[in-house]
Amino acid sequence: MVAMIILSRRMKRSNLLRDSKEVNVSLAQIERPCNLGVNHLVEVLHDDFSVDALQNRIVKSLTDLRAAIHPGCRLYRDPAKDLPKKLGRLVEATGASLVDYDALKLCCGVPAMYADPQFALEQRARAKVEDILAVKPDCIAGSMPSLP
Repeated sequence: MVAMIILSRRMKRSNLLRDSKEVNVSLAQIERPCNLGVNHLVEVLHDDFSVDALQNRIVKSLTDLRAAIHPGCRLYRDPAKDLPKKLGRLVEATGASLVDYDALKLCCGVPAMYADPQFALEQRARAKVEDILAVKPDCIAGSMPSLP
């Protein structure tokens, strides 16, 4: 257990999660080899599991549902992976239709909550929520761990 905590701290300090080879080397050092890559859940569902496989498992299509997606800032970090669009495709695979809104790429304020909660709530969260509510979706689909 102590070794895993040390490894976790070491990985956070050195950004090892960005290079799965280094992660696997570190895990092997504590005799826990895994040889797995580190991918976002959206990437795993879209690329590894596949949109077609997801559609084939849908029992009841959500055809009448209008969904706004909230990708979160992290999905925009690597433009080459195109994760926000992949999240949209996953939502569409359920039969739901995507509702577009202007503040899609606007940060919701969660990272700023620790430094300036008033700014986070008034300048980020409120603007994002008001813009989403203006297009009247039935739901919001997101991939952020901080979403309620």
